[in-house]
Amino acid sequence: ITAGEQRAEFAQRARASLKQKKLEHCQRKKKTLEDFISNILNWKVQWLKEQLHSSVLPPLLDMDKVRAKRLMYSSIEEYKLFNYNFLCLEVWHIVFRNWREYFAQTKRMTFSSAVVHHSCPPGDTMTLTCVVLVTPEQIHKSLYPSEGNLVRLDLRIQDQPKAAMPVFGFVVKHKVVRDPRLFKSAIPDLLQNINTDGCTPVTVKIRVRARPVSLDFGKVQRLSVVSKITPTLRQMEAVLELEKSVFAESIVRPNVCHFWCRKGVPMLSTFKENFNIEQEQVISSAVGAVRAHGKEPRIIILHGPPGTGKTHTLVGMVTEILHHNSKQTMLIVAPSNAAVDEIGRRLLAHRQQQYRQKVPAEQVLKVVRVGQTNKVHQEVRGICLEELVQKNIQKEENERCREYDLIICALEKDMKQCVDKVRQLEGSATRDVKASRRLEFQMNHLRAQIQQTKEARKKFTTDSSARQFRKFNDRHLLILRNAHVILSTLNSCRSRLMEEAFGRSSSHKFSCVLLDEATQCTEAEALLSVQYQTSRLILVGDPMQLPATVISQDAADYGFQESLFERFYKYLSQEGDPKPIFTLNEQRRMHSEICWFPSNYFYGGKLRPVVGLDASYALFPLIPYLVFNIEDSHEVSEGTGMSWLNRGEAAFVAHLCLAISQLLGDASLGVITPYQAQKAAITEQLRECFAPQAANFDVNTVDGFQGQERDVIVLSCVRAYNPRGSIGFVADARRLNVAITRARKALYICGHLESLKDSDEWKALISDAYCRSKVRDISAKCSSNVLADIIKKPCSN
Repeated sequence: ITAGEQRAEFAQRARASLKQKKLEHCQRKKKTLEDFISNILNWKVQWLKEQLHSSVLPPLLDMDKVRAKRLMYSSIEEYKLFNYNFLCLEVWHIVFRNWREYFAQTKRMTFSSAVVHHSCPPGDTMTLTCVVLVTPEQIHKSLYPSEGNLVRLDLRIQDQPKAAMPVFGFVVKHKVVRDPRLFKSAIPDLLQNINTDGCTPVTVKIRVRARPVSLDFGKVQRLSVVSKITPTLRQMEAVLELEKSVFAESIVRPNVCHFWCRKGVPMLSTFKENFNIEQEQVISSAVGAVRAHGKEPRIIILHGPPGTGKTHTLVGMVTEILHHNSKQTMLIVAPSNAAVDEIGRRLLAHRQQQYRQKVPAEQVLKVVRVGQTNKVHQEVRGICLEELVQKNIQKEENERCREYDLIICALEKDMKQCVDKVRQLEGSATRDVKASRRLEFQMNHLRAQIQQTKEARKKFTTDSSARQFRKFNDRHLLILRNAHVILSTLNSCRSRLMEEAFGRSSSHKFSCVLLDEATQCTEAEALLSVQYQTSRLILVGDPMQLPATVISQDAADYGFQESLFERFYKYLSQEGDPKPIFTLNEQRRMHSEICWFPSNYFYGGKLRPVVGLDASYALFPLIPYLVFNIEDSHEVSEGTGMSWLNRGEAAFVAHLCLAISQLLGDASLGVITPYQAQKAAITEQLRECFAPQAANFDVNTVDGFQGQERDVIVLSCVRAYNPRGSIGFVADARRLNVAITRARKALYICGHLESLKDSDEWKALISDAYCRSKVRDISAKCSSNVLADIIKKPCSN
């Protein structure tokens, strides 16, 4: 369906009679976050067990009203309704998955609780204040009910001693009692008979649905943590608050005029030499968009296929934008910690270059990484917000202590002078009594001052005033607002501190938001980044690589997996030329023989190696591209039926890695496979072949290798001789594209080609490989010596 037809369709819907609209408005109250939470609390606990044995969804919502995603919507309310339904489906599958994987297997998150207070505010919910006892290990690992958790409560029923009613509850607030002196008084009488030695009481406020049953709060209630649903709630909140965003109209009804593709300010020659023409164009356009007057939304779409340097280009945008105005703050977000940290490493490398060039201190790049420090890569932890705050505090404490020390030193110097004068008087023939008394008074005064200063120094570093000094909320805000760049995952970018520093009530705002890996997040996730005060948005991604991770297949079937980037890309692709999309076509990674198929099949033949790339790989001793047809190995299903492995192929891959390592030595080698079970099998085979050296090989799934590259990649396809003729998600075109574009100098694909031909993408790849004489029929039992002869380049005369 074309964009024109889409416009006609939503225009027809928009022309519905005013009377009908008013009637619908009266009948349908606007959805709120409270509605979403209440809907979850209406679920029945037994639905989880029923879902284990059924492919049919429980009655979460009216599925007749769930519709497939559209290119554009007739109103914000329609857009909200679509995403409300998608998120209802998604949160159910997240809760079900977590319950199945964790709760059903272990009781480490199950607690005895006592209800110490309950209330019934207006509405259909009830609030319970409970106390649970938590072991030191659970405290250390944060394995206790906390804010944002969905929990199961087994509520005791009045006059039915053995009866309990399982219900879902949502943890609104929690408080850990930290002072051991208060433990005993904080533990209710109901829990005193339980072994409380070493346990910490935690108070949790829980919302549950009110029910027409008399509950017995005089008994111990069992409480179990089921799932953390905070990320989904944040997404729902972003959806429901969309109308507050500058980009609301662009997101609901995209229009070509919202997308910026004009030429901008020419780049500085010192920067320009590091970028090709395509990269230079998008960088200068981004500078122009940020500098342009007006508050109208301006969106830049950057399509970066594999190896084209999109992260390098993104860093170029940052440095060039800041060169024109260093008194601004940009927000850079991405769906994953790995993507954010990679940008962080690049920005830190640029800052090191600034130090070497002796750039003035006020112009040196100030970068802050927001998020949980323990999830941040070691190389980037130095710029984490908490680390910077601690350094700031330590610096100020050291300066304050130095001030005290200088005062003490000056006073002690004065004291020494007084002592010397006293000695001089004592040694004189005629003693001056008045002078002696004056000096004695002065010395007493100095002693008191020294003592007071020392006590003040000690008090500053040890007592409660120092703790007050360390209340560093203001420091967080100061560091955030003084930064040039703030890095964050989408999930962390709407934290309380970020809202306080740059929210709608703040006078500080971002000059632009850059969303990297924009095709790997759902629209609901992307909306988290557009709630701040900015009208400039840069989306960077590749719709031909991995999509967003969606747990609910039902929601994915309706298009929930499609990103905002993809929807914009589809819309703009139908609008005719020139398209306001920047595309990078020159890649610096893959040898031309590796690049050939993905370029022609996925990118219309436009993806090309940079001039001289093949020549730079000329001395590499391996043939760049081969497809091994392994005819004598079979797939088997792993015990749970959720994954597949092929032991014969795993052994073959291990021998191929041995052959590669014998020919190359220290070149980087990665092994990619679609299944966790095959990953484990290959890792085990490599241990047998290489023993201690096995750790040097990077074996991972396709998803785990997204955004990475290696000199040599071996791809294990696993599927072979399936009686149903299906090859599962090995047939996923985007996963195939990612898998075959990670290699720089050599790519070896291993699989049973007859089985793989069931997929159109694989059929095309295999046909291309045969046409280019790249296929080698081989046995899974082939030795590493034979394989070395096959993959080694023939000697040139």
